[in-house]
Amino acid sequence: MAVFPLISCGRCAPCREGNAHVCEKLGLLGIDRDGGFAEYVRTTPEQLIPVPPGVDDEQAALVEPLSVAVHVVRTSGFTAGDTAFVTGAGPIGNLIAQVLRAAGARRVLVSEAKPFRRNLAARMGFAVVNPSETKPVELIPQLTGDRFVDHVFEATGAAAAYRDAVQSCKVRGHITFVGLPKAPAEIDVLNLVFKEIRTSGARVYTPNDFRVAISLLEQDSIDVKSVVTDRLPLKEIEEGLRKMHDPDNSLKILFNL
Repeated sequence: MAVFPLISCGRCAPCREGNAHVCEKLGLLGIDRDGGFAEYVRTTPEQLIPVPPGVDDEQAALVEPLSVAVHVVRTSGFTAGDTAFVTGAGPIGNLIAQVLRAAGARRVLVSEAKPFRRNLAARMGFAVVNPSETKPVELIPQLTGDRFVDHVFEATGAAAAYRDAVQSCKVRGHITFVGLPKAPAEIDVLNLVFKEIRTSGARVYTPNDFRVAISLLEQDSIDVKSVVTDRLPLKEIEEGLRKMHDPDNSLKILFNL
C-alpha cells in the first residue's frame, strides 16, 4: 500500500492533528510551502494518507482536486435524488458533476462556453448547455420536470455564471460558490432574498474528504483520467505551464519524472 501526502499546510492545529477540520491557514503544500514538482517532499506522518493497490499512481495524482469536489458536495447539503446544476466544466466543475452523479443526483446539468470542455462533459454522459447561446434555466424543465434545480455549484468565478446560478436555483435551494472571481462580482441579491436561497463557499478539503476521494477511485465511481489532457516529462515543465493557460484545449496536466 502506497501513501500520498494530504496537501495541507501541516502547521496549524487541524493539519497537525489530522482531524476533520479544514486547515485554519488554508495553506497548501507546494504553493504556500515548498514541495511542488519535486522528486522528494518533506512532510509529517499526519499528512500521509494510505492509497490502496487498486488506485494507480496516475489516479492518486488526481486525489487532491477530487477531494475538493468531494468537499464541495459534502458541505452543500446535497442528498441523493436532488437535481443539480454545475456552472463550468473545467477540472473542478467536471469532478463536482461526477461526484454528484456518484452520490445519487437525479439529474446533473453542466454549463460551459468552451467547446472542448463542454464536449468532454457530454461524452461523459452529462446534460450540457452552452450558456452563451441558451439560458440554462430554459433547459431545466426539459431535463428535470421542475422549473428550477435543488442545488447550484458555481465553478467559474464569472459574472454571467453568478446570474445563471441565481436564476436556476429553486426557492430555498442552495448555491455553493467554488470558482474564484478575478474581481468582486455582482450578485443578484434581490432574487437571493426573494427566493430565500442559501449560499455557501467551499475551498480545499478535510482529511476525511481525501479518504472519501480515494475510496471513490477504488470503487471506480469517478473517472479522473478523463480530465487529464496532457502527460509530460518534468523536463518539459515550461510547455506544461503554457498549456495550463490554454483552457480551450487543456484541463489537468500530469508531469512524470
